Amino acid sequence: MTLSVTNEDMLRAIDYNNIDFVMHFRHYNGDKEYYYSKNLKYISIRDYHRIVQTNFSNENDIVDLINQLRMSNKLWSWIVGPTSKPYNLCQILEQNHFKKQAELTGMYLDLNNLGTDSATDFQVKKVCVNDDIDDWFDIFIQGFGITAKHSERIKTLRYIYTELINEENQLFHMYLGIYKNKPSVCCSTFAKNGNVGIYDLATIPDMRRKRLASSMINSILNQFRSDGNRFAVATATDSGELLFTKLGFTPVGKFPLYKISQGIVR
Repeated sequence: MTLSVTNEDMLRAIDYNNIDFVMHFRHYNGDKEYYYSKNLKYISIRDYHRIVQTNFSNENDIVDLINQLRMSNKLWSWIVGPTSKPYNLCQILEQNHFKKQAELTGMYLDLNNLGTDSATDFQVKKVCVNDDIDDWFDIFIQGFGITAKHSERIKTLRYIYTELINEENQLFHMYLGIYKNKPSVCCSTFAKNGNVGIYDLATIPDMRRKRLASSMINSILNQFRSDGNRFAVATATDSGELLFTKLGFTPVGKFPLYKISQGIVR
């Protein structure tokens, strides 16, 4: 029997996958600070500091939290999904030293409607050794146009990701797409509760428009479908939304991403 789902159901599923993905970083063995409760979820590792969910009914609780973040002297980011409260959270953030950095689009795909796109001379490889991690981050940096000023963030992600792919009962995976023997595409996944989150999808510039990203996603999701997963979910920038739409994903809502913008207390 096929169960029907609403856009609201999927919007919440996207939010929970993103929350679980980021909070999964707490299994990193290095120095970290995190909070994981009904009312608040955040993580802070090296130079990665993110709030992923709040569940406060009182505006003053949010303002108090923001003041604590300012006192920490860290450059916090805050993604606002549909499960976060209060409902006027974006307005509160904008009035209290946070600036909108991006507006991501939440999208999903029923894996029963998976495409069949497949490029020739192309294979997908799961990352599991250091040489593959080097290739993965080279593509990630080139694909997203990451500059030297963000080198510390890349180091942080590398520390975290390297540990997570070596966990038992692994929920997180990294993949390389190799075209004509050249690593050309990368992505990561986080699968939980029947939903496969697609993250970090990037193609090096000189390998774009060859159907490599779509071929990799279709290959990966076909395996996840065989394992019993029902949906793929993603949050995408404007350019990413275009690609995911071509893959058959349906946009269902926005996820504003904020960064602390001023008034950091020294």
